[in-house]
Amino acid sequence: MKITAGRKRQIANLAAALADIAPATTPGSGFCVEKVAREMGLKRYWKNQRNKRTTIAHLLEQVFRYHPRKPKKRSLSSRSSAEASCGRPARARP
Repeated sequence: MKITAGRKRQIANLAAALADIAPATTPGSGFCVEKVAREMGLKRYWKNQRNKRTTIAHLLEQVFRYHPRKPKKRSLSSRSSAEASCGRPARARP
């Protein structure tokens, strides 16, 4: 996917929102964006920048550029597993 100026702004806003709620890195085995990227096979797009917002924005930009459908697939699979853990049945997809 081509990253236009508008998309770049949207990615920066998304990265800022994500940076407010999740750490970019963490010592040990705690939750962080870097660990999620590693688990999804996207470690090659992780590159430390000057702060965590730009680091997360770089990761998202690379993922949207080279794997535009991967974030959608991941969020749908996370939702299904979250619904299952809450005891609600997952909706059937056509």
